[in-house]
Amino acid sequence: MVEFVSYLTTLQLTRQTHQACLAKLIETYEQAMISGLCAQGAWDLAVDQLKHMELPLMGKIKVKRIYDSPATEDGNRVLVDRLWPRGMCKGDAQIDCWAKELAPSTELRQWFNHTPERFDAFVEKYRKELKDNQQAIEKRLTEMDARRAMTFLTATKDLQYCHASVLQQYIQTIMK
Repeated sequence: MVEFVSYLTTLQLTRQTHQACLAKLIETYEQAMISGLCAQGAWDLAVDQLKHMELPLMGKIKVKRIYDSPATEDGNRVLVDRLWPRGMCKGDAQIDCWAKELAPSTELRQWFNHTPERFDAFVEKYRKELKDNQQAIEKRLTEMDARRAMTFLTATKDLQYCHASVLQQYIQTIMK
């Protein structure tokens, strides 16, 4: 049975691992310089140590259209639309879960109606909804296999002005 780990915890661990790698790189470089290696030799030694480290690609969240072909690097495929995508058969979607509770409320979605001029106000209102819905976010992310990347899927045509991108940024912001 696959052991599931909190995705939020994994994001925090990924950031800590990144910081530890940078610290190790700097430490190795400085020690090599003190021991008499030239700058290039010290750098090569430090980089060589990092090349041999194998770190999982966890903690990454991408946004993609549900109509795009699934890819192995998608990892956990999470549909974050409140409504099922038009014309998409459930069998063809190849999703790991449908997290409609993470989508904007029906009222907010209808008000926004993908109008770029309303996007800034939409972001503010949707972030408030997400903040008020923090437990649902944590519950859903805890259910995901944290050793895999995560892809938020949406039927929205313009990924620049969509709730999935706001959700992605929100989760990455709360993890800092």
